[in-house]
Amino acid sequence: HEGDNPTRIHQRLTELVKFHNLPHNCYCFISGNTAAKNIDNFVYFPDFELWYMHRNSEAALQIHTIPRERDFTVLNRLHKSWRATAMADLHRHNLLNNSYWSYCETGTIIDEDNPIQIDAFNNLRADTKTFLDAAPYISDELTMDERNDHSITESKYFVNAYCNIVMETHFDADGSGGTFLTEKTYKPIKHGQLFFVAGPPGSLQLLRDQGYRTFDDILDNRYDDAVSSTARWDLLCSAIAQARPQLPELFERARVDIEHNQQLFQANKSQRLNSLIKDINEHC
Repeated sequence: HEGDNPTRIHQRLTELVKFHNLPHNCYCFISGNTAAKNIDNFVYFPDFELWYMHRNSEAALQIHTIPRERDFTVLNRLHKSWRATAMADLHRHNLLNNSYWSYCETGTIIDEDNPIQIDAFNNLRADTKTFLDAAPYISDELTMDERNDHSITESKYFVNAYCNIVMETHFDADGSGGTFLTEKTYKPIKHGQLFFVAGPPGSLQLLRDQGYRTFDDILDNRYDDAVSSTARWDLLCSAIAQARPQLPELFERARVDIEHNQQLFQANKSQRLNSLIKDINEHC
Protein backbone atom coordinates (compact mmCIF):
# COMPACT_ATOMS: atom_id res chain seq x y z
CA HIS A 1 0.00 0.00 0.00
CA GLU A 2 2.84 2.42 0.78
CA GLY A 3 5.66 3.52 -1.51
CA ASP A 4 8.54 2.50 0.77
CA ASN A 5 11.60 1.13 -1.00
CA PRO A 6 10.79 -2.56 -1.56
CA THR A 7 14.48 -3.48 -1.82
CA ARG A 8 14.98 -2.61 1.85
CA ILE A 9 11.82 -4.49 2.81
CA HIS A 10 13.05 -7.52 0.86
CA GLN A 11 16.41 -7.40 2.63
CA ARG A 12 14.71 -7.42 6.02
CA LEU A 13 12.34 -10.25 5.11
CA THR A 14 15.26 -12.29 3.76
CA GLU A 15 17.02 -11.88 7.11
CA LEU A 16 13.92 -13.02 8.99
CA VAL A 17 13.36 -16.03 6.70
CA LYS A 18 16.94 -17.20 7.27
CA PHE A 19 16.78 -16.55 11.01
CA HIS A 20 13.61 -18.64 11.38
CA ASN A 21 14.83 -21.33 8.96
CA LEU A 22 11.87 -20.88 6.61
CA PRO A 23 11.70 -21.53 2.86
CA HIS A 24 12.83 -18.50 0.85
CA ASN A 25 9.46 -18.42 -0.98
CA CYS A 26 7.25 -18.72 2.11
CA TYR A 27 5.76 -15.25 1.65
CA CYS A 28 4.39 -12.91 -1.00
CA PHE A 29 4.70 -9.17 -0.49
CA ILE A 30 2.41 -6.85 -2.47
CA SER A 31 3.77 -3.32 -2.91
CA GLY A 32 2.46 -0.09 -4.40
CA ASN A 33 5.99 0.76 -5.59
CA THR A 34 6.74 -0.37 -9.16
CA ALA A 35 10.29 -1.37 -8.15
CA ALA A 36 8.66 -4.46 -6.63
CA LYS A 37 8.28 -5.90 -10.13
CA ASN A 38 11.97 -6.83 -10.15
CA ILE A 39 12.20 -8.51 -6.72
CA ASP A 40 11.65 -12.19 -5.89
CA ASN A 41 8.47 -12.91 -3.90
CA PHE A 42 7.24 -9.34 -4.54
CA VAL A 43 4.30 -8.25 -6.69
CA TYR A 44 3.37 -4.72 -7.74
CA PHE A 45 -0.25 -3.57 -7.50
CA PRO A 46 -1.60 0.02 -7.88
CA ASP A 47 -4.07 -0.32 -5.04
CA PHE A 48 -4.63 3.39 -4.44
CA GLU A 49 -6.81 3.53 -7.55
CA LEU A 50 -9.26 1.04 -5.98
CA TRP A 51 -8.72 2.47 -2.51
CA TYR A 52 -9.89 5.92 -3.58
CA MET A 53 -12.82 4.42 -5.50
CA HIS A 54 -14.12 2.88 -2.30
CA ARG A 55 -13.19 5.64 0.13
CA ASN A 56 -14.73 8.33 -2.10
CA SER A 57 -17.92 6.57 -3.12
CA GLU A 58 -19.92 9.65 -4.09
CA ALA A 59 -20.64 10.37 -7.74
CA ALA A 60 -17.95 11.96 -9.86
CA LEU A 61 -18.33 15.70 -10.40
CA GLN A 62 -19.75 16.79 -13.74
CA ILE A 63 -17.31 18.00 -16.39
CA HIS A 64 -19.19 21.19 -17.26
CA THR A 65 -18.66 23.76 -20.01
CA ILE A 66 -18.86 26.88 -17.82
CA PRO A 67 -15.65 28.98 -17.78
CA ARG A 68 -13.59 28.31 -14.66
CA GLU A 69 -12.35 31.11 -12.43
CA ARG A 70 -9.06 29.54 -11.30
CA ASP A 71 -6.05 28.20 -13.16
CA PHE A 72 -4.68 25.50 -10.88
CA THR A 73 -5.48 23.46 -7.81
CA VAL A 74 -2.33 22.77 -5.76
CA LEU A 75 -3.03 21.27 -2.32
CA ASN A 76 -0.51 20.28 0.35
CA ARG A 77 -1.66 18.91 3.69
CA LEU A 78 1.67 17.77 5.19
CA HIS A 79 5.07 19.44 5.11
CA LYS A 80 7.86 17.78 3.17
CA SER A 81 11.12 19.44 2.19
CA TRP A 82 10.66 18.81 -1.52
CA ARG A 83 7.05 20.07 -1.43
CA ALA A 84 8.13 23.28 0.28
CA THR A 85 10.86 23.76 -2.32
CA ALA A 86 8.41 23.18 -5.18
CA MET A 87 5.68 25.40 -3.75
CA ALA A 88 8.12 28.22 -3.03
CA ASP A 89 9.35 28.01 -6.61
CA LEU A 90 5.81 28.17 -8.00
CA HIS A 91 4.97 31.00 -5.62
CA ARG A 92 7.97 33.16 -6.51
CA HIS A 93 7.19 32.76 -10.22
CA ASN A 94 3.62 33.98 -9.56
CA LEU A 95 2.15 30.74 -10.89
CA LEU A 96 -0.22 30.44 -7.91
CA ASN A 97 -1.73 33.92 -8.17
CA ASN A 98 -5.05 32.77 -9.62
CA SER A 99 -5.22 29.31 -8.09
CA TYR A 100 -6.58 27.31 -5.21
CA TRP A 101 -3.52 26.35 -3.20
CA SER A 102 -2.55 25.40 0.31
CA TYR A 103 0.38 24.45 2.50
CA CYS A 104 -1.18 23.44 5.78
CA GLU A 105 1.94 22.97 7.90
CA THR A 106 5.10 24.88 8.59
CA GLY A 107 8.54 23.31 8.88
CA THR A 108 12.18 23.52 7.88
CA ILE A 109 14.20 22.29 4.91
CA ILE A 110 16.27 19.19 5.58
CA ASP A 111 18.60 18.65 2.64
CA GLU A 112 18.91 14.91 3.32
CA ASP A 113 15.15 14.57 2.88
CA ASN A 114 14.96 16.77 -0.22
CA PRO A 115 15.60 15.02 -3.55
CA ILE A 116 15.54 18.42 -5.29
CA GLN A 117 18.92 20.15 -5.10
CA ILE A 118 17.58 23.43 -3.83
CA ASP A 119 20.82 25.35 -4.41
CA ALA A 120 20.72 24.53 -8.12
CA PHE A 121 18.12 27.29 -8.41
CA ASN A 122 19.03 30.92 -7.85
CA ASN A 123 17.93 32.16 -4.38
CA LEU A 124 15.48 29.28 -3.96
CA ARG A 125 16.76 28.31 -0.52
CA ALA A 126 16.11 31.83 0.81
CA ASP A 127 12.77 32.03 -0.97
CA THR A 128 11.72 28.67 0.50
CA LYS A 129 12.59 29.85 4.00
CA THR A 130 10.51 32.99 3.44
CA PHE A 131 7.66 30.84 2.16
CA LEU A 132 7.79 28.55 5.19
CA ASP A 133 8.14 31.42 7.67
CA ALA A 134 4.71 32.66 6.56
CA ALA A 135 3.07 29.20 6.62
CA PRO A 136 0.56 27.71 7.08
CA TYR A 137 -1.52 28.71 4.05
CA ILE A 138 -5.11 27.49 4.28
CA SER A 139 -7.64 27.51 1.44
CA ASP A 140 -10.63 25.86 3.12
CA GLU A 141 -12.51 25.76 6.40
CA LEU A 142 -11.93 22.06 7.10
CA THR A 143 -10.19 20.57 10.10
CA MET A 144 -7.00 18.57 9.55
CA ASP A 145 -8.97 15.36 10.14
CA GLU A 146 -11.55 16.41 7.54
CA ARG A 147 -8.80 17.11 5.00
CA ASN A 148 -7.62 13.56 5.55
CA ASP A 149 -11.15 12.14 5.16
CA HIS A 150 -11.23 11.01 1.56
CA SER A 151 -14.99 10.57 1.57
CA ILE A 152 -15.23 14.39 1.56
CA THR A 153 -14.90 16.23 -1.76
CA GLU A 154 -14.46 19.99 -1.83
CA SER A 155 -16.04 20.46 -5.25
CA LYS A 156 -14.66 23.96 -5.92
CA TYR A 157 -11.15 22.58 -6.26
CA PHE A 158 -12.23 20.50 -9.25
CA VAL A 159 -15.13 22.25 -10.97
CA ASN A 160 -13.73 25.79 -10.76
CA ALA A 161 -10.08 25.18 -11.73
CA TYR A 162 -8.79 23.90 -15.05
CA CYS A 163 -5.74 21.94 -13.98
CA ASN A 164 -4.52 20.06 -10.92
CA ILE A 165 -0.84 20.14 -9.99
CA VAL A 166 -0.67 16.92 -8.01
CA MET A 167 1.87 17.09 -5.18
CA GLU A 168 2.39 13.38 -4.68
CA THR A 169 3.56 11.62 -1.53
CA HIS A 170 7.03 10.91 -2.95
CA PHE A 171 9.09 12.76 -5.53
CA ASP A 172 11.69 9.97 -5.75
CA ALA A 173 9.78 6.91 -4.38
CA ASP A 174 12.05 6.53 -1.36
CA GLY A 175 15.19 6.25 -3.47
CA SER A 176 13.94 2.98 -4.96
CA GLY A 177 14.09 3.88 -8.64
CA GLY A 178 10.42 2.94 -8.88
CA THR A 179 7.21 4.89 -9.18
CA PHE A 180 4.42 5.28 -6.65
CA LEU A 181 1.04 6.98 -7.07
CA THR A 182 -1.62 7.66 -4.44
CA GLU A 183 -5.19 8.93 -4.32
CA LYS A 184 -3.82 12.42 -4.91
CA THR A 185 -3.36 11.58 -8.60
CA TYR A 186 -6.71 9.83 -8.97
CA LYS A 187 -8.70 12.75 -7.55
CA PRO A 188 -8.42 15.00 -10.65
CA ILE A 189 -8.92 11.92 -12.83
CA LYS A 190 -12.21 11.10 -11.12
CA HIS A 191 -13.43 14.68 -10.97
CA GLY A 192 -12.48 15.84 -14.45
CA GLN A 193 -9.37 18.02 -14.64
CA LEU A 194 -6.20 18.36 -16.61
CA PHE A 195 -3.23 17.43 -14.43
CA PHE A 196 0.50 17.55 -13.94
CA VAL A 197 2.04 15.05 -11.52
CA ALA A 198 4.86 16.18 -9.24
CA GLY A 199 5.99 12.66 -8.44
CA PRO A 200 8.65 10.08 -9.27
CA PRO A 201 9.85 9.62 -12.85
CA GLY A 202 7.52 7.43 -14.86
CA SER A 203 4.36 8.57 -13.05
CA LEU A 204 2.62 9.49 -16.31
CA GLN A 205 3.83 6.30 -17.99
CA LEU A 206 2.32 4.30 -15.14
CA LEU A 207 -1.03 6.01 -15.76
CA ARG A 208 -0.76 5.26 -19.48
CA ASP A 209 -0.11 1.61 -18.64
CA GLN A 210 -3.38 1.62 -16.69
CA GLY A 211 -5.23 3.01 -19.71
CA TYR A 212 -5.43 6.66 -18.68
CA ARG A 213 -4.63 9.50 -21.06
CA THR A 214 -2.05 12.05 -19.97
CA PHE A 215 -2.58 14.82 -22.57
CA ASP A 216 0.80 14.28 -24.22
CA ASP A 217 -0.17 16.25 -27.35
CA ILE A 218 -1.45 19.15 -25.21
CA LEU A 219 0.91 19.49 -22.22
CA ASP A 220 4.71 19.38 -22.17
CA ASN A 221 5.18 16.08 -20.36
CA ARG A 222 8.90 15.64 -20.95
CA TYR A 223 9.47 16.07 -17.22
CA ASP A 224 8.17 12.56 -16.58
CA ASP A 225 11.24 11.02 -18.25
CA ALA A 226 13.82 12.95 -16.20
CA VAL A 227 15.46 10.61 -13.69
CA SER A 228 17.14 13.47 -11.83
CA SER A 229 14.68 14.98 -9.36
CA THR A 230 16.23 18.42 -9.81
CA ALA A 231 15.95 18.28 -13.59
CA ARG A 232 12.44 16.83 -13.36
CA TRP A 233 11.24 19.69 -11.18
CA ASP A 234 12.86 22.27 -13.46
CA LEU A 235 11.10 20.79 -16.52
CA LEU A 236 7.81 20.48 -14.67
CA CYS A 237 7.86 24.09 -13.45
CA SER A 238 8.56 25.24 -17.02
CA ALA A 239 5.69 23.10 -18.36
CA ILE A 240 3.30 24.61 -15.81
CA ALA A 241 4.35 28.14 -16.77
CA GLN A 242 3.94 27.31 -20.45
CA ALA A 243 0.43 25.92 -19.98
CA ARG A 244 -0.95 28.60 -17.70
CA PRO A 245 -1.87 31.31 -20.31
CA GLN A 246 -3.68 28.74 -22.47
CA LEU A 247 -5.55 26.69 -19.87
CA PRO A 248 -9.14 27.33 -21.08
CA GLU A 249 -8.15 26.39 -24.63
CA LEU A 250 -6.08 23.41 -23.51
CA PHE A 251 -8.94 22.13 -21.37
CA GLU A 252 -11.32 22.14 -24.33
CA ARG A 253 -8.76 20.40 -26.52
CA ALA A 254 -8.37 17.74 -23.81
CA ARG A 255 -12.07 17.37 -23.00
CA VAL A 256 -12.48 13.99 -24.74
CA ASP A 257 -9.46 12.60 -22.89
CA ILE A 258 -10.63 14.06 -19.57
CA GLU A 259 -14.00 12.37 -20.05
CA HIS A 260 -12.28 9.11 -21.00
CA ASN A 261 -10.23 9.21 -17.78
CA GLN A 262 -13.28 9.81 -15.64
CA GLN A 263 -15.15 6.92 -17.25
CA LEU A 264 -12.18 4.57 -16.92
CA PHE A 265 -11.75 5.41 -13.25
CA GLN A 266 -15.39 4.56 -12.58
CA ALA A 267 -15.33 1.34 -14.61
CA ASN A 268 -15.36 -2.11 -13.02
CA LYS A 269 -11.91 -3.05 -11.73
CA SER A 270 -12.31 -6.83 -11.52
CA GLN A 271 -9.74 -7.24 -14.28
CA ARG A 272 -7.14 -5.42 -12.17
CA LEU A 273 -7.82 -7.76 -9.25
CA ASN A 274 -7.75 -10.86 -11.47
CA SER A 275 -4.36 -9.73 -12.80
CA LEU A 276 -3.12 -9.38 -9.22
CA ILE A 277 -4.20 -12.93 -8.40
CA LYS A 278 -2.46 -14.17 -11.54
CA ASP A 279 0.76 -12.34 -10.62
CA ILE A 280 0.69 -13.79 -7.11
CA ASN A 281 0.26 -17.33 -8.46
CA GLU A 282 3.01 -16.89 -11.06
CA HIS A 283 5.65 -15.11 -9.02
CA CYS A 284 5.15 -16.18 -5.42
